[in-house]
Amino acid sequence: MASNPTPSGSDMPVPDLANLQSLLRAALALGVVSPDEEIEARSQLANRLILKYDRGGPQRNTQDLRDAIEHSDAVLRRLPRDSPTRLPHLNRLSYAHMSEYTASRSRRALDEAVACGRLARLEAAAAGLPENDMELYCDILNNVGVALSYRGQYGREEASEASSAPAAGGRNASAADLDLDEAIGCAREMQTCTRPGTERHAMALLNLASRLKARGDPASHAEAVDLLRQLQVISPPGSVSGLATMQLGQMAVAKYQKSDVLEDLDDALRQMREGMDVMPEGSELRPQYLNLVTVLYSKRYKKVDDVADLRNAVRFSHMALAAVPASHGVRSGYLVQHMRLLRDFVNATASVQEVSEATLEANQHLTNMPREYRERHDCRTLYGEVLGRKYTLSRELEDLDAAVHHIVTVCYDYNARVEQSGTRPQINTSIVYGLSSNVRKLSRAPSGPVRDAGAKNVYDQIATACKSHDFVNGLLSIRAETVTLLGIYADAACSKEAISDEDAQKRATEIELHKATELEDRRSRTPRKPEDYQTELGLRSLAMDPTNKRVVMDLSGLMTDILGYDPSEPVSHTEFVARQARLEKESIEKAKADGKHPNPKLCHMCRLVKPLSLTTETTDGRRAFTWNPEGSFLPFGTWHQLKQRQHCSICRLVLSLITTDPVTNNLHPRLAAIDREIQGVQLRASEVQASGEVVLTVEYGMREVGELRIATERNYTSALRQGWEAREQHHEFGDLIGSAHNQDGQAGRVNGPLHSATGQQVNPSLLGRWLNDCELNHGGACNRSHSHRGERSDTVINLAFIDVIDNCLVSATSAVKYFALSYVWGTVDMSPTLLANYESRCQKGGLPPQLPHTIADTIVLVRALGERYLWVDALCIVQDNPENKMRDIARMDVIYSRAFATVVALRGASADAGLPGVRPGTRYPQQVEPLVVNAGDEDLDCNPGPNSDPDRELVKGKEKVTLHLVATPTPLHLALETSRWDTRGWTFQERLLSRRCLYFADRYVYFQCSRHVLSECGVNGPVRGKQRFWDYNDGKKTLTAFLENPLSDLHHGELTDLTPELRRAKAFAGYVKLVEKYTTRKLSHDADIINAFLGTFAVLNASFQSDIFCGLPAAALDLALLWAPAARLSRRGSTLGLAIRQNIEGKPALGHLLPTNRGTVLQIWGPAEQQTFDQNIDRRFPSWSWVGWVGAVEYRLFAEMRPEEPPPKSLIKEFAINMDGKALQTIPGRKQQRVPSLDDSPSTSATRYDTAISLANLHLNDPDAENKPIASPSLPNILQFLAPTVPLSAFTISTQCEYISALHHIHASGQQAVRHILDRAGARCGLWWEQAGYVYIGRGVSAAAERKMLLVGVSQHHDTFRARTGPSRAEGEIRLFDPAVYPEIGPGSGLVNVLAVDLDMGHEFGERITVARIHARAWEEAGPVMKMVRLA
Repeated sequence: MASNPTPSGSDMPVPDLANLQSLLRAALALGVVSPDEEIEARSQLANRLILKYDRGGPQRNTQDLRDAIEHSDAVLRRLPRDSPTRLPHLNRLSYAHMSEYTASRSRRALDEAVACGRLARLEAAAAGLPENDMELYCDILNNVGVALSYRGQYGREEASEASSAPAAGGRNASAADLDLDEAIGCAREMQTCTRPGTERHAMALLNLASRLKARGDPASHAEAVDLLRQLQVISPPGSVSGLATMQLGQMAVAKYQKSDVLEDLDDALRQMREGMDVMPEGSELRPQYLNLVTVLYSKRYKKVDDVADLRNAVRFSHMALAAVPASHGVRSGYLVQHMRLLRDFVNATASVQEVSEATLEANQHLTNMPREYRERHDCRTLYGEVLGRKYTLSRELEDLDAAVHHIVTVCYDYNARVEQSGTRPQINTSIVYGLSSNVRKLSRAPSGPVRDAGAKNVYDQIATACKSHDFVNGLLSIRAETVTLLGIYADAACSKEAISDEDAQKRATEIELHKATELEDRRSRTPRKPEDYQTELGLRSLAMDPTNKRVVMDLSGLMTDILGYDPSEPVSHTEFVARQARLEKESIEKAKADGKHPNPKLCHMCRLVKPLSLTTETTDGRRAFTWNPEGSFLPFGTWHQLKQRQHCSICRLVLSLITTDPVTNNLHPRLAAIDREIQGVQLRASEVQASGEVVLTVEYGMREVGELRIATERNYTSALRQGWEAREQHHEFGDLIGSAHNQDGQAGRVNGPLHSATGQQVNPSLLGRWLNDCELNHGGACNRSHSHRGERSDTVINLAFIDVIDNCLVSATSAVKYFALSYVWGTVDMSPTLLANYESRCQKGGLPPQLPHTIADTIVLVRALGERYLWVDALCIVQDNPENKMRDIARMDVIYSRAFATVVALRGASADAGLPGVRPGTRYPQQVEPLVVNAGDEDLDCNPGPNSDPDRELVKGKEKVTLHLVATPTPLHLALETSRWDTRGWTFQERLLSRRCLYFADRYVYFQCSRHVLSECGVNGPVRGKQRFWDYNDGKKTLTAFLENPLSDLHHGELTDLTPELRRAKAFAGYVKLVEKYTTRKLSHDADIINAFLGTFAVLNASFQSDIFCGLPAAALDLALLWAPAARLSRRGSTLGLAIRQNIEGKPALGHLLPTNRGTVLQIWGPAEQQTFDQNIDRRFPSWSWVGWVGAVEYRLFAEMRPEEPPPKSLIKEFAINMDGKALQTIPGRKQQRVPSLDDSPSTSATRYDTAISLANLHLNDPDAENKPIASPSLPNILQFLAPTVPLSAFTISTQCEYISALHHIHASGQQAVRHILDRAGARCGLWWEQAGYVYIGRGVSAAAERKMLLVGVSQHHDTFRARTGPSRAEGEIRLFDPAVYPEIGPGSGLVNVLAVDLDMGHEFGERITVARIHARAWEEAGPVMKMVRLA
């Protein structure tokens, strides 16, 4: 047992800890708590939380443990590494993690417990703790020993499983033995350090015996027995003697497991029960021992078939379940075992009363079962068996009704689950649902002979189907005829109609015959098949948006009625401008004719839809204005229309959210890429959940782009960017706003903070609060805390830093608190640090006076934040020291992940652009739009006339009010995409590796961490629609501005508890996102493609637990090979980096051009008559990896997979590669678990390959063997492997191109085209990804060239029972194959993932062309042959 490090006084109060924690977090965020006060507060909270947890019994909540761990982690981050006060905190952390492991069986928690305990023991020895505080030292020894013992036993079990299942992986037995030996050493040391006769000494002996017993050798076993018997004699009755008896009982259990003799089983039961009698009720070991007794009684029942043993098993199982708190993850395992026992018990007993009691108990367990339990479906199925047994004993229709109704809901849940994977067929619920309806109808019918006959008939049918006690599956096998017959009895009984069994059977037969006839008639009809991407009416059909499930509706008719013309009708720009002006003029004239005073600051559309309305509440007897919560304003206008309405205050603000700059008003590129039919603004009123403020959410093309706010006295300090200056200068809201606008709402005096051209500085206190809140309140989510030991990010390295106080370079380690800068160098003079000036720059004041503005501003910023150290690559890396430079490049992951925060410079194209807002006058004033309206006027009119008070004045009977409207900043992801910084390859990993970032854009500063994205003037919290129609997530909508960081899911702790298969799947999913994002970036030097990604590769190495070869992870090499081009790619190092230039050399131009989706045409070049070796290609970067190409790539072959669909089966056993031209090395292929539901079913057409052939069995010494790898290839990085192959000429590539949608928006067409693959009969059987340089394929240009091309099978997707979807275009899915020819579901519905290879490249190896996906049946019919593939 672990030692609780908290004070043990039973009278120690446990106050309202949740409230205390909230108060502490708020104070920490404000920065009003000193480090010493924080350490003290967190330490006390951690102690009290652990105490509360330990005292909680079955009501324990693991959240208390997690909170205690977070506080202890924070304390250790605050304390210096050499502080002697670290020891009790490390010990407490080890204890808390061990308790977490006991509750969850999380391997991560166990590893943390060991790591913390080992560190505590190491530091204790260094500090001489045994001589100064023996009690604390013994606690440390005990806690680390317990953790090591558990991990050693865990590792042995894992190694045993791995020996029977080689793919399982995990820690090996030798590591587990080392853990056990170290745990035994801790117990022996504790034995010598404690006084005999004390409880601590007895616990040391008990732990020693337990660990010796686990070691398993005869000598250790004998010593363990002696120690336990000694403890039984010397220990008083209580926990120690009880635990000793329990351990002897466990030895008796082990003896029985070897002998399988009933006497040994009874002896084990006797000893276990004796130990249970004296074990304390609150012992954390009690559930485990109760569970062991349960298992023993179950085994005894199987031996002697005495139902009394099952009854005892149920009793002890119930006790074990009751002893496990509901918050513990292990409880689900106890529950499903208990449900199985209840099922077995009710099937074994004939007592109706016992079955009824068991049914009630099972129902109670299901009612209290959390929805997140993984075993939920199993438990509910077992409850169905219990209900079924109750019915078979009672034969009451009411019991059958309850059973069948429950099983129907179980079937629905099952179908929802298997839909996520497609690996199993769904249950046909129509029959069981019909059975449920008819049973309920019959049960409610009046008593009589017909009801009895129906009840007897259904009982006989169910009894026959359920002979093996499997009630659920038996019920699902009931035939449709039985359901129909039951329905006839039910109808007759309800109508009190007398009917004989013969007549009922005859009527049922007639009904079934009629159904069969109707079904055959429907099947014989020829279904009407509309053309692809068209509705049945011939109109263009647009896909549903999968991110929000919104369907595109054609509102052109509605808008024609409103506007008086068809907005979809194409017109010239001149006509368009004139039409908009005419609309505006006609709107004003109509309003005036109606006696209104149309507001000149509103356009005709705003006057029509009225985005502002009056509130129901009154202030000073007046109703204020707010954003209109009634309905949505669809459609509000396109970018083109908004540009013609710039006199409108609201439209100007909306325009600012969708354009890249206020001068050119160019539409943001991401929004411009959206299909024209989707483009347009949509507005809706929303509510900020934290404050209740009503804002106007703006969407463009069904994507949120920001909010509009009304600045008021309540929110002006957050809604107005310079509101903080007004607060510091004690300006009231009226004074601040009043100085900025004159009586007509136009700009007035500009000497205030709101519009001063010489101010506009960022508020350092705001940035400090963001940083403080993240560091102190976000725990491990935003801090590489002590809970991530063993990762490279925890490595302490030596670095040079800028001392912003002394203005010089200093040497320190990455353990200090420092900022890092991420920026674009550009072409300016960087004043880099060189060998010649390094020494002088280390002198106080030694930095050059003229530094690039971005670096100089960052120095000022860090100083303003009260910090001292800054890392900037140009100054902190000696640029002309190649060895040290490459060393630092290789550990960028450590540099940026250890930095306290990273400052990101988004403005400009060089390091001279600066950080807007750091120096005065470096950014434009915020756009504030005043809107003067008549008070209380729902039409938002504004009477003309003088107005000395812009906020309120009575003119011609109308009081006026001025609304001050502002827009929030553009979402961060849109701001990033318009920056040059976001296009550079080197900056990619700098953001992802950072804990938290401060982004300085042209107008605003943004903050991002793992939990939040914040900004100046932003709402900075979740918003929800004022109408449920817009509330996509039931009021719990998350921040749309959150930027995904794939690395956040790849920390060791996040992957430890996963199976090897799931770990690889999660790591590969993160890898895919990283590669897709990274390859869109640009590099000044193409050869830096790997160097600029080295920090990310370091994280991926740990995640995959394998090497990275040319950018692809060895652990998932077959998956990683299947990247697809996302646009026209060229080989890295080729002339000018342009594929078009490559193809001109020696290649004939074809006589036709191909139109693209961008309104351009593509010249097609045919293959060269004589292919020669291309000397320009950089052979360090092979064709089979994305690093060998310049341009964006995607893993689209996996993008349409269902959430729980298993990965495809690898068709490659092993790979061989001469990495960097060195000796050949072998890479094992990916191993994976079988998918029994499909592999066990007969397949009529799916290809089966014997992939057990390894490279080692290919007789490499046989000179005549073709299928062997070349030991010393003439080119570096040649990838060799055996795989099934088919010549390209076995298929035809269609000439018709389809452009697939961009990943970020289904209605934004990408630059990548796909073409269908046709079989010999011309039927579509797959998809081919177009690749630059090979557009001529399939166009009848060169059959000779195509004969030298090969299709290589890399992996095969399992058969599916849910039809797969192909990639999407704006109009919807691109079908993978012809479903009339190739099966979509069931046996033979698999797909083969294929690499296309060109074997005629001017050398002896092939080179990758592209990827394709082919239906398994078509692939098999093409006759694949196993060949050795060699790729350069």
